[in-house]
Amino acid sequence: MDRWLNNNTVVKILSVIIAIMLWMVVNNDRPQTSLPGVSGSSSHLVTQTTDMELSVRYDEKKYVVKAPAKVQVEIKGSPEQLALFSIMSGKSDVYIDLHNYGTGSYTVPVQPEGFPAGLQVAITPATVPVTVEAIANVTKNVRVSVVGKAQNGLIVGQPSIYPQQVTVQVAESRVSDVGFVQAVVSVEDASTDIATHATLRVLDKHGQPIEAKVYPERVDVKIPLTTSYKSVPVKVATKGNPPAGYAIQSINVIPAQIKVYGSPDTLNQMDSYSTAPIDVSGLTGSQTLQVSLPPDRSVTKIDPKVVEVTVEVAPPPTGVKNEGSPAANAPPSPTLKKAVLTCPSRSSGLPVMWMYKLCSQIPAR
Repeated sequence: MDRWLNNNTVVKILSVIIAIMLWMVVNNDRPQTSLPGVSGSSSHLVTQTTDMELSVRYDEKKYVVKAPAKVQVEIKGSPEQLALFSIMSGKSDVYIDLHNYGTGSYTVPVQPEGFPAGLQVAITPATVPVTVEAIANVTKNVRVSVVGKAQNGLIVGQPSIYPQQVTVQVAESRVSDVGFVQAVVSVEDASTDIATHATLRVLDKHGQPIEAKVYPERVDVKIPLTTSYKSVPVKVATKGNPPAGYAIQSINVIPAQIKVYGSPDTLNQMDSYSTAPIDVSGLTGSQTLQVSLPPDRSVTKIDPKVVEVTVEVAPPPTGVKNEGSPAANAPPSPTLKKAVLTCPSRSSGLPVMWMYKLCSQIPAR
């Protein structure tokens, strides 16, 4: 018994029997009423009307078919039969068979299938108009339409598509209407590269969807997200002054430049990036520090975030007054050259005799 109850088929059959018995017990104890879409009669036959999708059976590799999407189905039978139909409605179908039809326009009968035995089935309309056209295969490149906005500072790169070409199957009469095949990919609030399987749709030359099939139906799309950056020099900020008699001789930064990432507008206005202030108060020699670069809300990121700064402090060169700045800033002292006086000879002439007399009075060294 336990094995029967664990069998799904047995449980379904028992459920149907119990449902029919409960329905009979309830309806024998009270007058019969009609439900929406269901009408009763004195002979206990019930009529139910419903809309069902119309299946079209044809050679999908050769033809394209235009046919109505739905038909109206009227079902008449006993309450038990209708209850069974409701449970097994997934196996019922209404269809048209076009396997023996070529290209052209036709009026074909609609046929029922899979309805419980004993039910009276009436289909409206009993026949439907159809058009059968031969398929034309058109090869098209896939276009990617990127929608949305990635996170601040990220730039959408060139999408890569696989496969790049797909086959569009369309009625021969609509080949000229095929414009392009589109894959729509959203980058809204994305922070990393995007890799997705995008569904394709066929559009006409005006960007409007047209009725066609495309193979494959989906393609692989990868979209890189890159950040614009700019290399700028590091500017070292200091605070305080060295002790009296000392001055900053040099400041070296490793690396001398960093990469700043952000929007192009922000980067265009940036020509340097300052460190956190370095306190040089009381510094009397060389000191190497790991200095953090403070965050800037206007940029996405900086690389690296820490730089190595070496500050060289020493007494200024002899004879140079310490004004709290490197001695290298002091202007060079002028070089004094010794003047050499050459005395003329006595035979140089009268105009220079007075110079001869003057030189003769200078003692020799």
